[in-house]
Amino acid sequence: MASLGLTELKKRDNIEIFLHKWKNNEDFLFIDKQTRKLPKYNEQIADILRSAVKGDPIAINLITRDKNIRKLLPLNQIQKTSEFGGRGGGGGAGVANEKFLIDQLKSFMVSTPVTIAFESGKKTFVVNNVTDVVGAGTDTAGSKKSDVNLITTSGQVPISIKQEDAGGWESSDRLFRDAGTKLIEKLLDKDEIQLTGGSPGDVSLNRVVAMEATVKEQTITVFGSDIIVKDGAIIVRSFRKNDFSYNFSKNRIEVRVYDIYKTLNDIPKEKKPIWVIRNQRGRKSLPNYPGLRTEMKISKYAMSTSARAGRLPPLLISLEKRNEYDLEDDILRY
Repeated sequence: MASLGLTELKKRDNIEIFLHKWKNNEDFLFIDKQTRKLPKYNEQIADILRSAVKGDPIAINLITRDKNIRKLLPLNQIQKTSEFGGRGGGGGAGVANEKFLIDQLKSFMVSTPVTIAFESGKKTFVVNNVTDVVGAGTDTAGSKKSDVNLITTSGQVPISIKQEDAGGWESSDRLFRDAGTKLIEKLLDKDEIQLTGGSPGDVSLNRVVAMEATVKEQTITVFGSDIIVKDGAIIVRSFRKNDFSYNFSKNRIEVRVYDIYKTLNDIPKEKKPIWVIRNQRGRKSLPNYPGLRTEMKISKYAMSTSARAGRLPPLLISLEKRNEYDLEDDILRY
């Protein structure tokens, strides 16, 4: 497995995720497959690491060559997990992002109840009388989409967190299984796609298949059963420390964010939900076609995916054309 390096820490907000884990004495996965904690957090070395990530040659030399620093901060022994762009371990950068939000909000909640305001330009999402903040990402029963719940004196307000570079809305292995199978079979009959491989290995599509989603399909996969019903919101941001501040005159915590979605109309065109079937080794979204994955992606994915060598550009099926594949009805959870 690849070790964590400065290259990974330069991406997105990985440096803040790393330092947050170190400062809070959280476990790291090492390349020997053992989970351990780093030596006690050292602010001076943390500053050197920040400078190294920014490209300072002296700091880079210290982080990579100084024996004492490498003993306290053994980057080359830490595994590059999914938190930092790898494929193993962790829980993903999204989970770390949610935890960072919770921890930062709690650090400002000296007395409660308190008002929390998420702000993006002229958009604001204000929740009054907040007494606590709790993680909710593991509770997906009944199609819930909340990642974080704001506990108020009158109930819970669900918040779904998306990072700016998120490319997908939902992994739809179950929801799109039957419809996806029907779609692939119809496309094969019409000779609009080709599959290679199989029996018993993975099959491979010669192009990405995308299909426009109905309003109901978009709503359930984006907002689930809780966000709109309970007056919640989708908050778009890879959080940083300087996003958070306390407004004494208004007695509220203010959080700077990238965007706020409360309805489908709030979502930019390039991020509208769209069904996608693509190649992914080992995936079994469609039982008869191993090696294919079904997802609800952002529209930009299907519109900007380039044709690779030997593959055609993406095939897009519009709402008006869905009836040709017997998929005119809404694809919903029951």
